[in-house]
Amino acid sequence: MFVRVNVIQFASAIESEAMKALARYEMINKLEGVISIEVFSITETKAVAVLKFQTQEALEKSRKVYINNFKKNNNMKIESFEGEREFIVEKS
Repeated sequence: MFVRVNVIQFASAIESEAMKALARYEMINKLEGVISIEVFSITETKAVAVLKFQTQEALEKSRKVYINNFKKNNNMKIESFEGEREFIVEKS
């Protein structure tokens, strides 16, 4: 499993809400190989998104579809970190 963590700063709360709607209703259905998208709101205009992918190829393809375009948008600042998941520990 491969993971991308995005730290996103939006210009406004409206921009933030629009991006959350995009992730919830469009990205989850359009991104090939995506397993899940989790979003954590830090403030009204700052969020962290965790996207999980089945393969590294799917992760790389999604970068071309969304991340490169997001970086061109003057209404947001985005930092992306990618890697292979090492482990997960869940308390039962």
